[in-house]
Amino acid sequence: MTSNNSLSIPFSSWVTEQLRRHAAQVTTTFAQQLVSDAALAAGEPSSKPDPLAAAKRMDRSAPW
Repeated sequence: MTSNNSLSIPFSSWVTEQLRRHAAQVTTTFAQQLVSDAALAAGEPSSKPDPLAAAKRMDRSAPW
């Protein structure tokens, strides 16, 4: 059984392209995400948990 597990482009270029595609789909700005992450790291609960919104963010964060 043979399989082709190699990429036709360098891995770093592939990763860069995936990150660019992800960034194009994200609606949250980098600054907003930093503030949100800082609040989570500080243990501050979000104002209202929204499982549907969390699922959508997770889906957008790893579309590949």
